[in-house]
Amino acid sequence: MVSPLANPSNKFDGINQVFYGDAVFIKDFSKLNDFSKVQLLKLATILHDIYNSFDVVLRVLIFIDGVYKTTYSNKYVEFITNKTAN
Repeated sequence: MVSPLANPSNKFDGINQVFYGDAVFIKDFSKLNDFSKVQLLKLATILHDIYNSFDVVLRVLIFIDGVYKTTYSNKYVEFITNKTAN
């Protein structure tokens, strides 16, 4: 299960959580290791730009960081924190 991102200073203030809407199919999200790095980055980009699915994007970036020794997830958290603060 993917839990939503939350504001640490206010646990009731969700960050772009949808309570109703259409379903989005992500090809077997439990098997991210079957995706190439480029496919994962494209998935993260689409989920961010089109669906504003910050929580799933962060999980994809954390996975990429673990496999490819990058720091995308830290940079993304900084980005969305600054974006939602303004």
